[in-house]
Amino acid sequence: MPVPLPTTNELVSVLKRTSLPTLLVEGTGDAQVYRHIEESLQGLGVNALHCGGRTTLLELFIRQPEFSHIKTVFLADRDMWLFGGIPHQYSEVVWTNGYSIENDIYSGSDIEKIMTTEEDAQFRQLLSIVCKWFAFCVDEHMSGGDANVSVHPNEISPPGTVGLDSLLISKYRFKEPDPRTYDSIIKNYTSHLRGKTLFQVLLRFLAASNRESKYSKSNIMELCVKIRPSSSTKDLLDRLSAKLNHQIITGSS
Repeated sequence: MPVPLPTTNELVSVLKRTSLPTLLVEGTGDAQVYRHIEESLQGLGVNALHCGGRTTLLELFIRQPEFSHIKTVFLADRDMWLFGGIPHQYSEVVWTNGYSIENDIYSGSDIEKIMTTEEDAQFRQLLSIVCKWFAFCVDEHMSGGDANVSVHPNEISPPGTVGLDSLLISKYRFKEPDPRTYDSIIKNYTSHLRGKTLFQVLLRFLAASNRESKYSKSNIMELCVKIRPSSSTKDLLDRLSAKLNHQIITGSS
C-alpha cells in the first residue's frame, strides 16, 4: 500500500520544529538525484525535505513566513512553464534549466554514447516521432487545452512500428503541431522534451531484451550524475549554493 503523502500543514509543522537549512524538493521519484544534490551542498549543512509534488512545494513557498527562522531554498521542475514562463510570484524558486530535473542531468552528459551505431539511428527515429507528439501537447497546453504529456513512448509508437500509432491519433484527436514548436523541441530535445519521456525513449534501446548489457533508469541516472556531470547540473548546484550562502551571509530567509 502506498505511503500517504504529507499534507502542506504537516510539512509546515515539521519546518517549524527544525533549525537546519532546508532544501525543499518536489518528490521521491528522483531521490538519487536529490541525494546527490544534498551531498553536494553538505558543506552548508543542508537537509533535503521531499514535499510530495510541485503543488505542495509551491504552497509551502507561499507560507514561508510561518518558518522564517530557518534558511530555505526551493527547487522545482519548470514542466510546461518552460514554454509559458514562470509566474512572477514564484520568481525566487530555483527552477530547473530544462523541463525537469531529469533533463538537467541528461543535457550535456555523454550517456547516449553507450548506444551502438544501429541503436543510435533507431533512437533518433523514435525521438523524432515522440517529439512530434510532445509538440502537439505543448501547442494544446499553450492554447488552453488539456494535454496528456505522460503517454509512454510504447503507446506513441509501439515497438516494431514507424510513426504515430493510429489509436493514439484517434484517442487524443492528434493534430500536426506548429512546425516552430516541433523544431524548437527536436533541436533542444535534451532540455525541452519531458525528461521522464526522454529516459523512456533511451531505455527502449539500453534495456532491450536482446541487449547483452542492459541498463535501468536508475543505472542511467547514476551515470549521468556521477560520471561527467552536465553543465546544467553544475549550474543548478551553483544557483542553490548561492541562494543559501546569500541567506547565511545576510541573515535573511
